[in-house]
Amino acid sequence: ADNAFGRQGHGDGAEPAMNPTRVPRLRGEEVLAVAASSCHMAAATRDGSVWTWGKGTQGQLGSGHKASVGVPQRVSGLQLR
Repeated sequence: ADNAFGRQGHGDGAEPAMNPTRVPRLRGEEVLAVAASSCHMAAATRDGSVWTWGKGTQGQLGSGHKASVGVPQRVSGLQLR
């Protein structure tokens, strides 16, 4: 499991984690659900926030930009109920 595009959520250039590892940016958040593709991830938290990270070159992270991010970013304007 490599860390291409920062998809493991530990930052660009971080060593790949071969076992489940907490994502530092989500510390303190109560994560209720996680969705994963081969290159990007999303997490939903108790407060209804959605966080995304990984490959975003086609806008798949919902940030309004076409860029990859190596740590979770809260998707503004998207609140789950």
